[in-house]
Amino acid sequence: MSERSGARKGPGRPPAKASGFAFGTANYALFAAAAAAIVGGYVLLGRGSVTAAPFLLVLGYLVLIPAAFLFRLSGRNEARSTTDRTRSAAGRTPESADGPASRARDRRAKASQ
Repeated sequence: MSERSGARKGPGRPPAKASGFAFGTANYALFAAAAAAIVGGYVLLGRGSVTAAPFLLVLGYLVLIPAAFLFRLSGRNEARSTTDRTRSAAGRTPESADGPASRARDRRAKASQ
């Protein structure tokens, strides 16, 4: 396995990607609640409600949608240090994973042993 391929989970599987996409189940639940509040607000607006409809629309557009974008669970999605990321990238230490020059130096050192 080459250094570029990264750590594999099993035979024939591509390496795991560490993406910065932070949406989880809670975010989608907040989006669903926002959609329900907005649809309910428009339904009530169509029926002539002048108090509940604006409240639901403001709740959906100005509270729930921004909350869905900004919400993160405390134990999950925390930014790991660069040291942790480089170590977990392929089991290497940060000194050997900091760029092409270091990888070339590491290969020369291995070859000379």
